[in-house]
Amino acid sequence: MSKTRQKQFLFLRAKFSQAYSGKLLVKQRKSRNINGGATYENLMRKKSVIDREIAALESDLNDSGKLKNLKQDYSLYKYLFIRIKRRADRHKNAEEKEMLGAAWVDGDRIVDLITDAELTQYESMFEKSGLLYVPIQKVFVKKTPCKTLRRRTIADIYKERYTSPESIAKRISEIVPENPIDLYPGARYIHRHFIIHSGMTNTGKTYNALKQLKKADTGVYLAPLRLLATDVQRELLFDNIMCNLITGEERNIVPYASHIASTVEMANIYETYDVAVIDECQMINDKFRGAAWTRAILGIKAREIHLCTAPEATDLLIRLISECLDSYEVINYGRRVPIEYDYNMKADTYDSTEQKLSCAERLALIGDGELEYGDAIIAFSKKDIIEYSEILEQKGIAVSKIYGALPYETRKYQLNRFLNHETDIIVATDAIGMGLNLPIRRVIFTGIRKFDGIGTRRLNAQEVKQIAGRAGRRGIFDKGYVVSLEDPEYVINALDEEPKPIKSAYIDFDVSFMEMEFDVKEILRAWSSVQLPFDLFKKEDIRRTVNLIAHAEKICREENLTCDKRALYTLATIAFDEGDRAIFGLWKRYVKEYLKGVPVLSDPKVKTDTIEDLEVSFKKFDLYYAFCRTFEYPCDLDWISAQKSEIARLLNQKL
Repeated sequence: MSKTRQKQFLFLRAKFSQAYSGKLLVKQRKSRNINGGATYENLMRKKSVIDREIAALESDLNDSGKLKNLKQDYSLYKYLFIRIKRRADRHKNAEEKEMLGAAWVDGDRIVDLITDAELTQYESMFEKSGLLYVPIQKVFVKKTPCKTLRRRTIADIYKERYTSPESIAKRISEIVPENPIDLYPGARYIHRHFIIHSGMTNTGKTYNALKQLKKADTGVYLAPLRLLATDVQRELLFDNIMCNLITGEERNIVPYASHIASTVEMANIYETYDVAVIDECQMINDKFRGAAWTRAILGIKAREIHLCTAPEATDLLIRLISECLDSYEVINYGRRVPIEYDYNMKADTYDSTEQKLSCAERLALIGDGELEYGDAIIAFSKKDIIEYSEILEQKGIAVSKIYGALPYETRKYQLNRFLNHETDIIVATDAIGMGLNLPIRRVIFTGIRKFDGIGTRRLNAQEVKQIAGRAGRRGIFDKGYVVSLEDPEYVINALDEEPKPIKSAYIDFDVSFMEMEFDVKEILRAWSSVQLPFDLFKKEDIRRTVNLIAHAEKICREENLTCDKRALYTLATIAFDEGDRAIFGLWKRYVKEYLKGVPVLSDPKVKTDTIEDLEVSFKKFDLYYAFCRTFEYPCDLDWISAQKSEIARLLNQKL
């Protein structure tokens, strides 16, 4: 069977799955046509089209062992159409029957009728079924198991059968497609060729992928961090390639742009590109963000797609591409600059499980005169970075500070100072392991434990390699070195350890589930308990979303406000630092203003007294813009940009 015919089949299956696994049916339900006739006729017309396509493929399917399972999956449409026809006939017959004379009725039959009518409230269901004259509390179910009469109200039965967590989960599982690749029929329609750039940090993967992006007439770069997206935009603009920047916090639109640099969460899967580059694809196994990479890889519409990844994700990416019936090639990268543990550095070590050392005590472990130009000291919190920097500067050592909360202009200023030898040492977070190309000779871990949003844990071997891989720069340092103040044996073993293959990709919550008539938190919790039909995928962690929805609902109760389920979900999925009390307080203020229907959001209040004040102020503008963009509030982009630039300038002065 030809590749083209196989892609045709996948496209048809994807279109069908998308239509009849919830999305189009949800739209059809809005008509509330109780006899089901219109819905049935519409679906039958679609069925005839699909039947013709299947007939054209039938001989190929029979000859293809590879697509045998797909053919079996595709038989689902027959079941669905039969089900809809029965539903239509049942409603038609129900209208013809005399219902008004019944004081006692078959509860199961009524509940089935209510459910098939697909109405959301008991009262409206009874009204549509002709039973309005019977008070709901007086309608009972008559069952005789073991010849014993059992009576329950219709409301009780409906609640038990259709609103329990188990029943919600069952209904969700019926909507979940057999294969998540079917969620992206646009990508299934075209043939995509993937180039997998597989290698460790600092091996030139992204550099080579970007060379192909620059040659393309249109293209998109998807980054794990907005700072990397900003770097790529600046690089393309420098090469006279017009490129837009799109992240959750800001947009920089360039006239006549042919390219886009974006964070992976903002990937546009409806636009078609010549070339796409997706960076740090091993993040597909991140339980909080991995679904964004899965969505991009399965759904991006480009004929040439470059995936930059660590080696442990290569096999998984091949499986995903093969499921999509797309072609691929793998380019393996080895380190051009060797990396090794620096046993010559004079430094004492500690064990964090036994010793709780302050920043000053950790730096004191390093012998006098051991720090040199090109050293990068790694910490895992902004507080520690500031403290390390202050201690080093008191000793007369000039320092560049790099961490996630810094605006792009401030980070660039700090890096340029290091590149121009105005500073000797970089003090940075572990984000330095993602994409930052710097002339670093030696990476020094001040600790090997970090807070990951849930709790404090030890770095895994891949994270150690990712960060340590920044040591050594071809043409500047012929060798890279690594040192750890905490448990150096663990770091040494991690550097030598073979990476464990990543076996599954995360997928996120489908907002089409919000069309169900249940509470938003009930739907989310039911989704978390659903067993996915395909073992290649796992569900993304939704605890943050559930927690923020609870806060939004609390605001609704306190203010006597109402809020749509979709709005609650959208409010909870806006990207911001909920761990910062000031930013979290601003989010709650904007939630309240949105729910009250204010025409314009209040401006963020800026404080400039300290570095922390400036960083918080910068994040406030990010959140302000995110709310304005998400809910279409008017905002002055030039004013926002000017405010953020001023904050960055003040940060440069204070750092």
